[in-house]
Amino acid sequence: MTNTIESILAKFVLPVTESGCWIWMGCLTPEGYGVVHFENKRWLAHRLLYTYLIGSMPKHLVSDHLCRVRCCVNPRHLELVTPAANVDRGLAKKHSACSQGHAYTPENLYVKKDGSQICKRCRVEYMRRSHAWLGNPAAKDRIHCPQGHPYSPENTFITKQGYRLCRECGRKKHREWSRRRNAANPKPPQYPSFLGRKHSAESKAQMSAAALGRKHSQETREKMSQSRKGRIVSEETRAKISEAHKNRLLRKAIQKTDLEKNDAVA
Repeated sequence: MTNTIESILAKFVLPVTESGCWIWMGCLTPEGYGVVHFENKRWLAHRLLYTYLIGSMPKHLVSDHLCRVRCCVNPRHLELVTPAANVDRGLAKKHSACSQGHAYTPENLYVKKDGSQICKRCRVEYMRRSHAWLGNPAAKDRIHCPQGHPYSPENTFITKQGYRLCRECGRKKHREWSRRRNAANPKPPQYPSFLGRKHSAESKAQMSAAALGRKHSQETREKMSQSRKGRIVSEETRAKISEAHKNRLLRKAIQKTDLEKNDAVA
């Protein structure tokens, strides 16, 4: 026999006049919510009655029992809220501390996307015990970074959150990033600026006037005159110059003789 909404209400729902709850008398989940099969599909009883008596539920919302009775399936006792709001309204929100006694202060509380709460202090202690079991020292007790660079005052950077960072590792990452960026986008070759420099007409006029009006001091003139007068050529150099001059005259004489022979033959 196929279940219908009317048969489900008559068979599994027990109204309570005092509170207005509709108590589910059928199967329950371990969490205490009613469950039923309807049209070849497994439904939570309160979601099934809400869908067919009021309307469909959006996927990003959940139903919150305003009466705080999980086995109640009265659609008027349900309100659609986000998962986080549902947890905030639930009984778990009444706890002011975790199971280890750590207070749920804003600094010590982390709320996940599904609304569940995590004690940050318990999480830190758990990670410390895990590292101790694996033989790894705690982060605050380490004297080297994972790459082996020492945490010296010159090589340590403290972030705003209080974490230590290795400066050498940061420089290495920056160099690697620069290398990949330059390989992906190579820059055109840069030539010296003076190769493409162009002077304006005014600059050219000023340079010409400076060149024409350039005057050497008396001391500079005397040095230049002495260098010309005192120039001494060695005997070896003079012999080379004389030999080169003779060879040049000889080549000219031979060329002249060849030209005269060619004219006579012609």
